[in-house]
Amino acid sequence: MPVDRAAYDRAGRDPRAPIVSAGRLDARVCIVGRDLGREEVLHGQPLVGASGRLVRRGVLRALGLPEDPRDPLHGAALDHVLLCNLVPYKPIGNRAFPAAAREAFRPALEALLACRWTGEAVLALGREACDWFLPYLEGPPPGTGEGRFACEVPCRIAAPCGERRFVLCPLPHPSPANAAWRSRFPDLLARRLARWL
Repeated sequence: MPVDRAAYDRAGRDPRAPIVSAGRLDARVCIVGRDLGREEVLHGQPLVGASGRLVRRGVLRALGLPEDPRDPLHGAALDHVLLCNLVPYKPIGNRAFPAAAREAFRPALEALLACRWTGEAVLALGREACDWFLPYLEGPPPGTGEGRFACEVPCRIAAPCGERRFVLCPLPHPSPANAAWRSRFPDLLARRLARWL
């Protein structure tokens, strides 16, 4: 698998050690991204880069909690959500891992969501994260356009520990490269969090 070994070396981390999740397993909301970035490797947590900090700030705002200027990672958000990625490693050049890599880690993410997390709603960041859930949908798949970011689709995962149901809530990816949705992301996230937090 094409892991960005240089990023792990710079961070003093073992490139074979996955960075699986951060936050609370009993949180009502789980937020799922695609894979790790440079900042995530450096800090050993998912969603701490520019996009992740936008998500974490959104959680704090949704709860009416102040941002602590001494905490640039907005770690207080972790008391209220679970954060994870489809693949718990950083790809080279921030390019998506091939589909085969996402499939290789499917059982691990299934186990996290079905056997350990106890919440009710998964907020999937971007098309790739949303599409990962297609095999579990119990309703029509999210459409295209803005309506996609308002729909909620029931999901069911059957894992060795048992069956687990939750709701999938698609969101655009908050990356600065996503010019079409970046400016609207905070409001779309706020609507999701107002319903589920």
